[in-house]
Amino acid sequence: MFVGLYGAGALGLRGTGGTWNVSKIAFLALPIVAYLFFMLARRAIQSDIELVRSMDRLR
Repeated sequence: MFVGLYGAGALGLRGTGGTWNVSKIAFLALPIVAYLFFMLARRAIQSDIELVRSMDRLR
């Protein structure tokens, strides 16, 4: 979706005067950051599940 907008010129990352538009760059980075946090949370939850299963075996 973002690649199409950028290719069409509707999503220019440079503002006036040739400076980078930080708000648009942050907007594009949000899905990547969200996916990264999702993967970290998934890894932590999986390790907790394995810990509970190992404690059940000790009973």
